[in-house]
Amino acid sequence: MAALYGRAERALFVDLHVRCRALSECKREYIRNFGLTARQFNALRANLDGKVEAAREGQ
Repeated sequence: MAALYGRAERALFVDLHVRCRALSECKREYIRNFGLTARQFNALRANLDGKVEAAREGQ
């Protein structure tokens, strides 16, 4: 499960913060492709947003 979560998190970072894709579009795709529940996706996104914010503050 940790490996799946890690792959999904890295892919979501690229989609949201590099490619600037819409969150709703990513959510539908990630639930289908990674087999996540909506709750798992929301936790993934919240965790990723926290990491990105911490990195920005550290700069």
